Amino acid sequence: MSAVTFSFAGKVALVTGASSGIGAETARQFAASGCWLSLQGRDEERLKKVGEECQQKGMPKDKVLLIVADLTKDEDVHRVAQTTIDHFGRLDILVNNAGRGKPGDILHTEIQDYDYLVQLNVRAVVLLSNLCVSHLIKTKGNIVNVSSIAATRPMNNMVAYSMTKAAIDQFTRVSALDLASKQVRVNAVNPGSIMTPMHERSGRSLSEVLEIAKKLHPLGRIGEPIEVAKAILFLASDAASFTTGEMLDVSGGRLCSCPRQLKPHSIRVDHLQIYAMASVTFSFQGKIALVTGASSGIGAETARQLAASGCWISLVGRDEERLTNVGEECQQRGLQKEEVLLIRADLKNEADIHRVVHTTIDHFGRLDILVNNAGIFKGGDILNSTIEQFDELFQINVRAVVLLTNLCVPYLTKTKGSIVNVSSSYGTRPGSKACLHSMTKHAIDQFTRVSALELASKQVRVNAVNPGSILTPIHEKLGRSLPHVLEVSKKIHPLGRIGEASEVAKAILFLASDAASFTTGEMLNVSGGKQCMCPR
Repeated sequence: MSAVTFSFAGKVALVTGASSGIGAETARQFAASGCWLSLQGRDEERLKKVGEECQQKGMPKDKVLLIVADLTKDEDVHRVAQTTIDHFGRLDILVNNAGRGKPGDILHTEIQDYDYLVQLNVRAVVLLSNLCVSHLIKTKGNIVNVSSIAATRPMNNMVAYSMTKAAIDQFTRVSALDLASKQVRVNAVNPGSIMTPMHERSGRSLSEVLEIAKKLHPLGRIGEPIEVAKAILFLASDAASFTTGEMLDVSGGRLCSCPRQLKPHSIRVDHLQIYAMASVTFSFQGKIALVTGASSGIGAETARQLAASGCWISLVGRDEERLTNVGEECQQRGLQKEEVLLIRADLKNEADIHRVVHTTIDHFGRLDILVNNAGIFKGGDILNSTIEQFDELFQINVRAVVLLTNLCVPYLTKTKGSIVNVSSSYGTRPGSKACLHSMTKHAIDQFTRVSALELASKQVRVNAVNPGSILTPIHEKLGRSLPHVLEVSKKIHPLGRIGEASEVAKAILFLASDAASFTTGEMLNVSGGKQCMCPR
């Protein structure tokens, strides 16, 4: 795919809880992307309205199936699945969105309330997934569960709700492992406070909800349903083809926040501007991106994808010949020669890092996106690693990232830009014979989280991607044969294969784009489900 465009033409998606909020917006976004829809809801009037809106976005009436059902009833869950298959004959995407929240601490939660929340938020999800999986296997489809930040961040007065969402997170991980061999991906989104009718049911006024959201989210505002819907579409698309078992945080950085550190800051949200994005298309027209390690592998592919999306680029690499080839490929994707700046530099050299930033700003006058991709790998356990290896790994993988980011932040603040750090599955999953490398990547993960908190008030988002084994030149440099690499990748990734550089690049573009506007401090796994695996 040359452009970063999500197309679901000819696909069939079943979306629960589609009569309002996140479910309704997900339905509208799918419709605008050509997806046929089966929409479940309890409120018939609202569901009909959503169906009409989907038709206004180009869906024929017979391609929008409306099913009024109560998912706390087993027979209704069965009816939803069967009616969908009877009508469309197939299923490609299941979005388990339906759910409710009910406040209450351990002292004041009635057991009947607990029973209801488990029935709707957990049991119905398990049953519906069970009924749909055989159809998803036929299409090599995928599931996206709508969880919550409450699953990962303890909250006062939400004990039963938080438990149900934690159960959904673990259901997502285990299902991802169980279904990976059948090429069915399972992921989840974990929203923070989102502007939905749920707030009306809480009895709070709009002004109170908005004021609380300022304090809860480092980005200083409430989220919009479209921001969650965009994350759902990304996970459901081929752009996330090497991502499974992932919990994608859409909480304005709340996942990273320490309560005592949060300070409210007022951010104006232009609702009309956010809702104007109708189609799922990433465009970086007029944007400037700086990509390090761009002469090969993930960096080179990220450069090509950004170029195809209209982004002007400053590319940094050590291998001049390869960097020149990448620059020419970017021009072949539509950029003019002056819109592709090539900088040969060694990021071990502090003077080179300063030169990279100054040259980029002198040439383009601004900076919107920083992709910290450059890095090296050196294997070895604690017994065999040398202090010289430690120094070199931390110099390039960590210190260079910190310094380059420090120099770029003033320019990113002016453009309200974003940073994407390329970490590794070694940052989240300990790997044998990679002691020092793992340390550097875990350090980058924490740098990402803390930077996300610190820069949120300036509306600069900071995220990371954590790739598994990806087919790049690094394997050649390490003396590994391709057959060996491919065989090992089958065993370490539940999806049973090695990843492609384009799959990581797509994740980088998603995080850098406005489609991830309420996501900061996220570590997005692109590791074929590796992060979910039990070593045994």
